[in-house]
Amino acid sequence: MGTDILNRANWCIDFKEKKIIADSTVPEHYDFMLEYNVKNNLYYADLEIGNLSVKDILIDTGYSRSDLVLEEKFRQSLKDLLL
Repeated sequence: MGTDILNRANWCIDFKEKKIIADSTVPEHYDFMLEYNVKNNLYYADLEIGNLSVKDILIDTGYSRSDLVLEEKFRQSLKDLLL
């Protein structure tokens, strides 16, 4: 889902139960919550994973962007985390 859909309601995505619930409240217990900022109608998040800290990660907007480029050290750190 892109932000064109996400910004129309409050959403809870439960991967364990394989459910996406609109107009929901945040469950009492959750594994991860992503807080975001809106700048010029685009959605950005700051992430801290272990000792890696990255600012202004662009959240999916439904179209390609060529101006989002991470430094090589961040790309390698993220790649290592996903393996």
